[in-house]
Amino acid sequence: MLDGTPALPGARCGACGDGTTICMGPEVLACVAASSASTCRDGGSLADATGSDSSPGIAEPNACGGMGPLLWRGVPNALGGSCGASAEGLKCASSIGLVCGGPDLATIYPDAGPNDTCDIPISVYAASGPTLPAPPSEPAPLATTAISLALAANALVYNPFDLRLYASVSSRQGADGNSIAVIDPYTGTVVKSIFVGSEPTRMALSDDGKSLWVVLDGAASLRQVDLVSGTAGQQFSLGSHPIFGAWYAIDVATLPGAPDSVVVTRYSKSSSAKDGPVVYDNGVPRAYSAGTDELFADLVVATYSPRLVFAIRSGLGTISTACVNGNGLFIKHSAAPFIIPLDQVAFVRNVIYSGSGVAYDIASGNTLGTYAGRGPVAADASKRRVYFLSDTKAATVSAYDMDTFLPIGSETLTVGTSIVGRNLVLWGAYGYAFRTDLDLVIIARSALRAAGGDALDGSAGNDSSAGDNAGDSPSDLAPPDPFACSLNSGERLVIHIVGTPPLDVTNPADALCLSEYLPGNDDSGASLNFDWANGDVPFSVIVRMYDAVPGQTGTFAPFAVAITQGGDAWLGLPDKCHVTITESQLIGTGARANYKVTGSMACDAGWALNKMDDVLQQFDFTTNVAGYP
Repeated sequence: MLDGTPALPGARCGACGDGTTICMGPEVLACVAASSASTCRDGGSLADATGSDSSPGIAEPNACGGMGPLLWRGVPNALGGSCGASAEGLKCASSIGLVCGGPDLATIYPDAGPNDTCDIPISVYAASGPTLPAPPSEPAPLATTAISLALAANALVYNPFDLRLYASVSSRQGADGNSIAVIDPYTGTVVKSIFVGSEPTRMALSDDGKSLWVVLDGAASLRQVDLVSGTAGQQFSLGSHPIFGAWYAIDVATLPGAPDSVVVTRYSKSSSAKDGPVVYDNGVPRAYSAGTDELFADLVVATYSPRLVFAIRSGLGTISTACVNGNGLFIKHSAAPFIIPLDQVAFVRNVIYSGSGVAYDIASGNTLGTYAGRGPVAADASKRRVYFLSDTKAATVSAYDMDTFLPIGSETLTVGTSIVGRNLVLWGAYGYAFRTDLDLVIIARSALRAAGGDALDGSAGNDSSAGDNAGDSPSDLAPPDPFACSLNSGERLVIHIVGTPPLDVTNPADALCLSEYLPGNDDSGASLNFDWANGDVPFSVIVRMYDAVPGQTGTFAPFAVAITQGGDAWLGLPDKCHVTITESQLIGTGARANYKVTGSMACDAGWALNKMDDVLQQFDFTTNVAGYP
């Protein structure tokens, strides 16, 4: 802020426009005049910025032949100061600007800032992943068996190099808490426990399988674990917000080929502030990050290249393409193709698979298709299968053909009382594992994974002595099948947005409908999710709201609104829109009842986070919605 008004560092300022704004603090700019001969004395006083100088801010001659401070990224710096990926010196770029360059300026490191010339080569989008060892040969299971481990796990990862599962174990575990549990999935036993520190949560495995990075939520830090020696190594804090204090990590990912480099998203426990992604090398942050002035992210998806990552804001479904270089991370563009629930994403062969059922091709930026599955997701390219763990209170795993998006089969594990599964991972040739909200880790050898292209439906047994009522939950719902949103089926969708560009949609051709009611659970109330999508000309509409149940009419406040057409997206702010349902009529029964739902959505001015001046003129709909018993 400059005198209470938003401004950029390095911009012209003052009554005559011959001053320059410089950073005097994380959020404060000052205006420094060009010279003492300035008739306007634009610089004024630095007292407000520094609190210690009441004299006019008059520039002095600098080492680059100009007047006033030398600026790098809008911040005063000294000629020759350390900078860049190789810690070379700052060189004169103009009479007031510095550039980060090599010893003879033959090598130029782009300034770390929003205008960094970070480019993503086209080849990066088709990069190949690491060569993974083949899993041990074993007979295919004819029936699924599962083992339950009593572990208060916050996250799970599988390491194909050492054939081990790793679980971050909370302090709730007691004496073995605040550790990483090393699990042999073939025997279902914990073979080692590695103490790491206060409240370990999310983890990221290096692409060589030798390092594991662990978020320590109780210590506002990250810690690296050497998986070869089985010991905890370096730990570093994540910095702090100038007002709200320490940053804590939301998510972490490792850069391929760089086991000591991680990408982190951050949040504040004392406010709603979030930040990132930020790139750290051995605990040292690179100069520039997306920060809170961009569309901050919750999730980070590392690709097969250290030059490219994807930053995802889960609640609004925003996915941002980010370029990475020695100076930091730079958001290149953003879209809102689908909602990605937190902890429900997989990346395989340059496709992002979402817990909302969508497959997103990173090269084209298009939605490849939508699976009927919902919940934690895992993908197996060798078998061309995508698996979903039901996020309702039943341990049901469903398999889909990766290419046709058609269901292959499902199985429900009998693992005791009703649970909510989290964090699905695949292991070995036929295994999968997940953690639950009841502090269990479930490890299964699956006939579903062994079934290949054969359909399989049924229930699986359990090697433990737990009870068998998991499949009896009324929330154990098969997801609805998508269908064409045609006028013949009574579907209607009309959207008019006045803006640049405008949006005019009337019954979009070839769109698929996948709207559904969902019952509540321990984490959230009942919800109604409207979902329309067209993969040919990327078009998607997602509107989601709590406290809406089948047959109910009235007005509801959505918690997520995302409209996408081609490369344009409108991200609705939750407190700016409301949905009015005038009809919710039962029209069919079966495994899931169907409802005809009619209504409209209206939004106030400034409703779109990224298009504040656009006006939602009309949003009317009639659609079939899958219900629940």
